[in-house]
Amino acid sequence: MIFKMIVLIFLTTPVFANINSDDISRLNTDILAAKANNYEQLSVYFTDQGWQDFSKSLLESGNLDLFQSKNIDIIVNFLGVDNQVKTSNGYMVISHVMVTYHNQETYQSITYQTVMSFYDINHQYKINDIKIKPMSTLTTGQMVPKCPLKEL
Repeated sequence: MIFKMIVLIFLTTPVFANINSDDISRLNTDILAAKANNYEQLSVYFTDQGWQDFSKSLLESGNLDLFQSKNIDIIVNFLGVDNQVKTSNGYMVISHVMVTYHNQETYQSITYQTVMSFYDINHQYKINDIKIKPMSTLTTGQMVPKCPLKEL
């Protein structure tokens, strides 16, 4: 089961000249927590070709509609940058995130590796390509119902 995303934090400066861990954390959160009604705002982070490829894949996956129809929320936990390599036309950044999809009944958690290729566009780096690869098995469980604590 895949779930609806609720976390969406957009950078105040959508493109950046110096890529750091905080930038990568926010980009991972924004991208993995996109909603059907506002995912298009992510386009500011991408080159034209990068946006065409990403948005096409996102729409074809059906996840945006599924998340909305199943009332699914998402929590993105950034685990850190593994590698940042300068390339001939920008940077490649490899990082890991743990994503938990949940609704009121169930949850699923999985760790992903994200590989973002940034191109230098007039001294501002934009994502030209992103790959998201599962790195763990899916953990599934039941949500604990809310109940009051008993006083001792």
